[in-house]
Amino acid sequence: MKLASIVSNLLHVVLFAALTLVSASKANAEFAVPPLTGRVVDAGSVFTPDESAQIESAILRLESATGGQMVVTTLPSLEGLSIEDVGIRLGDAWEIGNKGKDDGAILIIVVPERKMRLEVGLGWEGPINDARAGDVIRGLAPFFRENKYADGAVWAVESVQQYVTGKEVDRTVSAPASAAANTDNTESGTEENSLLYTILGVFCSIPLFALLFWCLWAMFVIVVLVPIWLIVALILTLFGIDCPFPDVSMLLGFGIFPVLSSSGGGVGSSGSGGSSSSGGSSGGYSGGGGSFGGGGASGGW
Repeated sequence: MKLASIVSNLLHVVLFAALTLVSASKANAEFAVPPLTGRVVDAGSVFTPDESAQIESAILRLESATGGQMVVTTLPSLEGLSIEDVGIRLGDAWEIGNKGKDDGAILIIVVPERKMRLEVGLGWEGPINDARAGDVIRGLAPFFRENKYADGAVWAVESVQQYVTGKEVDRTVSAPASAAANTDNTESGTEENSLLYTILGVFCSIPLFALLFWCLWAMFVIVVLVPIWLIVALILTLFGIDCPFPDVSMLLGFGIFPVLSSSGGGVGSSGSGGSSSSGGSSGGYSGGGGSFGGGGASGGW
């Protein structure tokens, strides 16, 4: 009876795993990336034609100021996927941003599920780190709570332009009072974070400089000191003088770390490669071949 119970439990586990895989595969198969028809892809039918034109004008100003690209898209549903997964799929398919520079961004708005995400291209993850992308998402929430989706999208585009260029942008839409207060607080917090990151960067760079110095010293010992000793030893040997061999390991500093000199260890590194596929586009607009690595921020309202 005990064996039968174990077999039954195993069958339940296998069945559950199979159903999970089938459900995931079905969700992946059902989600279709909308075609890139322009700078505004309103697949969720959220904007009026005038609102789409307003958003596109903001994106054109961003492109002129930065040289990069940005797309604002609405979706009717996430089809069971996370908005982060959808962001990567859109980035891979549309390739927003210039190839080699990866200077692009995608704002995703899913009104029925009250979710949004700013997907940032690899080339813009410096000026728009995850913290700043989060500031944009939090600033959008007050707009969307008042159903001002177009105004929020324009505000987000202008925020991206301001972060990338580092210059103040003349806002064409007024942010709700709560959004303005949040922006002031988060900007001061971002400055504090930048100082903290700078300090951490200095401390983290010390071991790297030490390693570089050791490599240079090791090259000097092997390339200069050892050959000189060999020449001196050869001359002394001709005169019958015994010349002891120097402790090279001590010269290289291994004697300071007995653990390192007595045991070896290996350090492996792995790299991740991503592949991107171009999606079809129409309307005379297409991505420039930019790459996305999952940087950005998500939220709701």
